Amino acid sequence: LDQVIIALPKVQQDRLDSIIDRLSAAAIDVCCMPREILELRSSYRVSFIGSLPVLSLWQRPIRDLDGVAKEIQDRVLALVALIVLSPVMLLTAIAIKLESKGDALFVQQRFGFNNLAIGIYKFRSMYVDQQDVSGAERTKKNDERVTRVGKIIRRLSIDELPQLFNVLRGEMSLVGPRPHATQMRVGDKFYFDAVEGYAARHRVKPGITGLAQVRGLRGEIDTIERAKKRVEYDTYYIDHWSPLLDMRIILETVFMIVWDRNAY
Repeated sequence: LDQVIIALPKVQQDRLDSIIDRLSAAAIDVCCMPREILELRSSYRVSFIGSLPVLSLWQRPIRDLDGVAKEIQDRVLALVALIVLSPVMLLTAIAIKLESKGDALFVQQRFGFNNLAIGIYKFRSMYVDQQDVSGAERTKKNDERVTRVGKIIRRLSIDELPQLFNVLRGEMSLVGPRPHATQMRVGDKFYFDAVEGYAARHRVKPGITGLAQVRGLRGEIDTIERAKKRVEYDTYYIDHWSPLLDMRIILETVFMIVWDRNAY
């Protein structure tokens, strides 16, 4: 024998000492495997705190060098996008001001990284006296609160462009789970109460676009089934993130802006 692995349920210290004592007469490696390991998912990792071995059951995603790479990618692409799209953003602001009274931009509180509220920037697409800053009332198709300019910029997602400033501020990423308004509801429940495991999508920064949006879940989420599916896509993205996946989603987003019929 070269190795003996002890995997007894609730093994006592004196029993363990007895086994080791009897095996110590031979040149055998003796290891102890906690029974809990057998019930854990296969993707756990063993790490050390000093000399103490620990099992990593759940870890922060997109960490260490991956986190640095994503930060650099976000900041550089956001800066380039702001420079390239600045004429579009300027014309949009002018059009909004000419059509209806009120500021061209507005800030809405939404859930961000680690479930903390952040203020995200958007071009105003509704009449000032009818806009819902809390996000409690979903925007529906042919919503009378939306201005004529608002319909165009929402359809083309131009209303989201000011969030590039949120990316530069480090509050958002270009790609990630879309941030939801703190009072957003699905049916008669808050989004975070309606979908099990919803909070796990906040393990990374929210994004201007995301995997769920390019898989047909852009626009109004009016059923629990669509809400659950969106969270499933968000979770998949977090668990399988890579720079190439981000670039693919960005390219697919450009395509979806032209062809997606769910945006209004």
